[in-house]
Amino acid sequence: MARKPGTKASLAAAAILFLVAACSGPKAIKVTEEGVGPITGITAFDPDAVSALLPGTTVSRRQVSREGEKYPVILVEENNEKMMEVVPDADERSVAGVIVFSPGIRDMHGIHVGSLYTDIYKKDDRPQCLPGVEEYAGRLFCPAAESTRIYYELAGKWDGPDGKVPPDAVIRNWKVTAIHWRASAV
Repeated sequence: MARKPGTKASLAAAAILFLVAACSGPKAIKVTEEGVGPITGITAFDPDAVSALLPGTTVSRRQVSREGEKYPVILVEENNEKMMEVVPDADERSVAGVIVFSPGIRDMHGIHVGSLYTDIYKKDDRPQCLPGVEEYAGRLFCPAAESTRIYYELAGKWDGPDGKVPPDAVIRNWKVTAIHWRASAV
């Protein structure tokens, strides 16, 4: 069988592109409706399963305390920096959500930890933001455009009462502190 000229070069280029994509690691992670990078709602809540999906990261199971209760999470770190927490479903068999803390991980709109409220929403936008409660008091949870699974956690300065959404003039300088993805639509 005769080969076309340039076939070896094309195969070599394809192999190099494949290796670059495979080795790009956590930097290529995006938050989408389907999940956070390769982590989706059908991913097992298991450190080994998460580690296999995110080569080059350190993955460990931890207990976190929220509202006085302890809950398991899978912590994902890169270079000793917390990238994300993977949250289990009720029976701790699969992933129910992911909380992203790394500014290197962006959503489908390019929003990342550190983005300003005004980077996300334009002046006339009126997102259905919810005020944080309990340990999230002083924070705001706002939906990503065209999403039922992605929320931005924002924080900034405000001297108003807990449980209220601050006025636009206040939150315009607030920054994203985390991106929350949920396996099921909210």
